[in-house]
Amino acid sequence: MRNLSDDLVNETYNGIQVLNFKRRPRNIREILQTSTERFPDKNAFECNLDVRTYSEFSRDVDRLASAMQKTLGVRKGERVALLLGNDTAFPLSLFAASRIGAVSVPINTRFVTNEIAFVINNCSASVVVVHPNYLKECLRAKRSAPALKHVVVAGSAGSTPDCLELASLVKSSDVQPDEVEVHENDLACIFYTAGTMGKTKGALCSHRNIVSNCLNVEAVTGITSDDRQLVCVPFFHPTGCHAQLIGGVHVGCTTVIERHFNADETLTLVQKAKITRLVGVPTIYWLLLAQMNLKDYDCSSVNSVIYGGAPASPELVRRLREAFPSARLGNGYGLTESSSLATFLPDEFALEKSDSVGSPVPTVEVRIVNEEGLELAPGRIGEVLLKGPNIVNGYWQDSEATRETFSHGWLRTGDLGRIDGDGFLYVVDRKKDIIIRGGENIYSVEIENVLESHPGVFEAAVVGEPDKVFGEQVKAYIVPNPGSSLSMDEILDFCDEHLADFKIPKYVEFVEALPRNAAGKVDKRALRR
Repeated sequence: MRNLSDDLVNETYNGIQVLNFKRRPRNIREILQTSTERFPDKNAFECNLDVRTYSEFSRDVDRLASAMQKTLGVRKGERVALLLGNDTAFPLSLFAASRIGAVSVPINTRFVTNEIAFVINNCSASVVVVHPNYLKECLRAKRSAPALKHVVVAGSAGSTPDCLELASLVKSSDVQPDEVEVHENDLACIFYTAGTMGKTKGALCSHRNIVSNCLNVEAVTGITSDDRQLVCVPFFHPTGCHAQLIGGVHVGCTTVIERHFNADETLTLVQKAKITRLVGVPTIYWLLLAQMNLKDYDCSSVNSVIYGGAPASPELVRRLREAFPSARLGNGYGLTESSSLATFLPDEFALEKSDSVGSPVPTVEVRIVNEEGLELAPGRIGEVLLKGPNIVNGYWQDSEATRETFSHGWLRTGDLGRIDGDGFLYVVDRKKDIIIRGGENIYSVEIENVLESHPGVFEAAVVGEPDKVFGEQVKAYIVPNPGSSLSMDEILDFCDEHLADFKIPKYVEFVEALPRNAAGKVDKRALRR
């Protein structure tokens, strides 16, 4: 990572002092405008046969922004919900909304009717842009969403009444929308969390948050305008939206969009589109490695492999190094509330500190604190706190949750971790996932890393199982590698060599797959049911 000391400045926002980049775009619109001026004829997005250069994409953004104003009546600050999968309709709608100061609200495409209705009602969205695949659920949700005025279909609306088509709005619109001044502290997006601790909450992402994230991504990952990045994580998650979609436009690279992840199709696309940059959760890479045969796929174009969003075992990192020998590896850590990236482990430490998520990105501070909020010494395990211009301002119309999660500029992540003597962060567990067996704290990540180093294990998840005597016992869910014939005794013997006796799973269950949320993270709440 280059020396950025001359690029950073201390500034105060809402009474909180943070580091930020001196020279930065003011908003999302300026990000697109700058790259369009620099690379008008370069492909901005490629999705199957739908290919848009920067100038073509920017033109359509202006047309849709104008239609939002004049046909849909959208004004600055109004919410535009996006119930869209991964295709060009998502960036088109998001950039158009930001162009006129409206607020994009991406909705998890796995949500069912009542969850969709909750989000639309909670944020009082006046417009929803929806893919035809989710139109039925959307129209059901609309019945209980009185503030929703317009449903815009990103595709054919067929004979569905009271729906407009996105393509028609773009085609028939004036080229230029009315000018709206958008400040960096204006709200840009509301991202609703998965709601693992209860009802889903809307994280308030400002233009300032997103711009800061883009600059941090550029600084630490080395993405440039020459890259051709593949997006196979959902756009409704900040990794796909902030780090890849907007971050890619910021540097002026080409973003190749995969509608749905499939290991064989992904590797074929990497070869055909000459992808240089891969970003994904560990599960995606395990699935790629399970499929990968270097004789069948030419992945020599890949020069960057970035993983994050869930713990990556040392075994996965080792196998990625073998599979992509000429690529630089990197591990990113962040949350919805940190607008994506907060720490990053660069390639030179990928093997040496493979179980670390790296050091803070340039504008972020990290602390480890105890239950009383006191900062702990290096090596001690406590809650991870984050601070920086990328930290969101709170949750939409939820002052109680905001007070619980944000304090004096610091974000309480709910993750447990430690910082080593070199300043590298290690996330050992979610605070709610820690296993307490007979008074001993057990961190699931440590056990999962050991299990996944077994040659017969594809992946593993560890949770606490209620126990009358010890309070909790360790239970491991294991997905065997295809063709392996693992037994419980074999697993327990292996654990006996690598773990203290109280950490060895008492229960082992072999499963075909682990339950996951839409971001690809293992849903441990489902495992504990």
